[in-house]
Amino acid sequence: MTTDSPAGVVDPPKLEVSGPLPSRSYVLLISGTMNPPHIGHVHLGLHAAGALRDKGHTVTAICFAPVHDNYLFNKVSMTHKDTPDSISPDKMCFSMSERCDMLRGLLGTEASTDKSICHVLDYEHVHGSSLLEESPNYWATRLPEGYLKTVPTAALMTHFASHSPLITANSRLGIVFGVDNLAGIVTWNRPGSLLARADLVFVSRNMATVKLPKSPSELLEVLRYFELHASVPVNYHGATLFGDKSGSFIHKEASGEGALFLLPPLQGGDEHLSSTSIRTNVAACMSTLIAHGFSCNELMGNLMQHPKMAGAVLTKIRNCAQDRGEGIGELGEDRGRDCKRARSDVW
Repeated sequence: MTTDSPAGVVDPPKLEVSGPLPSRSYVLLISGTMNPPHIGHVHLGLHAAGALRDKGHTVTAICFAPVHDNYLFNKVSMTHKDTPDSISPDKMCFSMSERCDMLRGLLGTEASTDKSICHVLDYEHVHGSSLLEESPNYWATRLPEGYLKTVPTAALMTHFASHSPLITANSRLGIVFGVDNLAGIVTWNRPGSLLARADLVFVSRNMATVKLPKSPSELLEVLRYFELHASVPVNYHGATLFGDKSGSFIHKEASGEGALFLLPPLQGGDEHLSSTSIRTNVAACMSTLIAHGFSCNELMGNLMQHPKMAGAVLTKIRNCAQDRGEGIGELGEDRGRDCKRARSDVW
């Protein structure tokens, strides 16, 4: 059993080297604000599924579930009340339907065969009546004048594990996060009830350590299996609890059967993708366009679309000029003969 010492330091769980965790069947769930979603969110789910299969486990579904619109309303309201007329990345929010549509579009660009088991779910909206709660300790202190009910992450996970038709009697929920989110997970209430049907699947990041803000004793107590396939030390009050060594470990004193996976990081540049970066750059672009006179939404939209059409525009300009006899030398063979139509398409 993991205990707190009088000084508040948590004794590390007594992990013993073991054989690999026997095969389990998983439905993976990736949740978050996804405001907006990007290809990194998609790759997080696909990467976790592939890594788990490499370790002998089965993945039957990969589910993407953006958070409730109410959460975004509350988050944006904190900024909006201070700067109501400014263009700020912190004020941008995309509705559940928009975020789900974008996720489906992003999935459509992937060549992975796992696309067939991917699901984009507005789960928090569909089950809002069962999941939405007051937040006296968080939103009430930040928005004392009023706020909207939101869905606690742990409540979503528990409900999904118990009610999703994708999860059968022989499968478990795999909750997928970047390992930096472990710091927030230790604040969940009653993790034992959640981890009775779910395991934690963390994808490592390029970070020196994860520092926990609260004692993880209650969480560690119900985790029996530690499948650590990357090295990211997890610390509390200066003591390393686990993550500094790779391998398969068992915590025989655990009261539950939950497992914690630490998987290798995403490859390429995916680790550096972020929704905040998208919003920041879009806000900067909009501010620049407005400063240059593009305050009309239609004009702004046309200008934003134009870079994608650059090749077609140049081709039509060339074709029209050649049809008028204005070309010198060989300018390419892709010539359109209907110059009138070409001009109407471009201008």
